[in-house]
Amino acid sequence: MLGRLDERASIVVAAAQDEARRLRAPKLEQEHILVAMLAPRGALKDTVGPILARTGSGLTVVKLRHYLNGDPTTTISSNPSVHALGSVAPPTGTKKLSSTSPPAEATKPGSETPPGVGTQPDAGTQPTNMNKTARRTRPLRSDRKPSVSCKKMFKLSLREAVNMGESPVTTTHILLAIIDEPNEAVIALFANFNVDKEKLKNEILTAAALDDRTTS
Repeated sequence: MLGRLDERASIVVAAAQDEARRLRAPKLEQEHILVAMLAPRGALKDTVGPILARTGSGLTVVKLRHYLNGDPTTTISSNPSVHALGSVAPPTGTKKLSSTSPPAEATKPGSETPPGVGTQPDAGTQPTNMNKTARRTRPLRSDRKPSVSCKKMFKLSLREAVNMGESPVTTTHILLAIIDEPNEAVIALFANFNVDKEKLKNEILTAAALDDRTTS
């Protein structure tokens, strides 16, 4: 499945694996992909991240990272049910970081390389001399394999691409899949940042249609 991603989606997934390591999460999860979508991509432009950011209330990569680390100051939603459900807690398996925490562990030599996933510099930096015409980037070695819900999301993103008559799988298809089948952490995240899923989905589809018209 990962071998069917386009260049932008491959870089986003690679950056999401970096986020999983940063948060000490044992698996790659949907919420890590959302963080990577919000992070600057340098020369590689993408419309999905800005749409996601403006759909939520104060949804930025920094705030989302703090939220996933269990920072209570990132609680935004005024909906009492959000707090009653404890949705501001970090996802299961995420270890809260502190200023004294050791740096994230280095990638282990000999780790399995997911096919089609490119290397990605730290999400806060901008790559230089990027070859925009390259269809595949150098594989990333990572020990953060996709969780069950993440694997399901990847399969659904492939279905989204097929239904839209497009190939390969893009960040648009991935975000549509997350909206349709969010895991518990993403449901809580959307509630906390007041993300309207229907509005988000409509904006993504509108942007995709506009992109099709300008490139055809």
